[in-house]
Amino acid sequence: MAKYIVERILDNLYLLRINDDRVKFFEALWYIPEGITYNAYLLTSEEGVILFDGWKNCYAEEFVDAVREVSDPEDIRYIVVHHVEQDHSGSIQRILEANSGVAEVLCHPLATKMLQSLYTTPFRFRVVRDGEELLLGGRTLKFIYTPWLHWPETMVSYIVEDGVLISCDIFGGFSIPLMIFDDE
Repeated sequence: MAKYIVERILDNLYLLRINDDRVKFFEALWYIPEGITYNAYLLTSEEGVILFDGWKNCYAEEFVDAVREVSDPEDIRYIVVHHVEQDHSGSIQRILEANSGVAEVLCHPLATKMLQSLYTTPFRFRVVRDGEELLLGGRTLKFIYTPWLHWPETMVSYIVEDGVLISCDIFGGFSIPLMIFDDE
């Protein structure tokens, strides 16, 4: 079983990270002998939980276990898919099963057909517009389109009250760093 990390970032924001030292090629093209990490985030509140992204499908069970360390998957109201690449969306199908399909999947308009073509689980989609805001549990999420900062449907989420950017792959890199945060 791969090692995963659940780390509290703020009082109600958690990093869910898994270290993948088995993968040897990124997107089946670039050799990455040092491995890679997959990062997802959970924002908790009394009104429900927001999940930002997921992990590769081969780690779907570990992903559900990591989510359960913070919250019951049934409490997830929204799943934000920043982009559809399988290292972000691969475990979404499994988490929706653990969630009984209650959560709405928030995504870029291009992501809906892409997700439907990749996965068999029916999704409850809610397309978000560039600059759209969502209020949940005293936190405002602002969705910002960032097309081609990896894939055409890439977007990021900004948590206004905390000044936190959930940045998708914009600052991604290869390796399994020992540190989690840039100030360590």
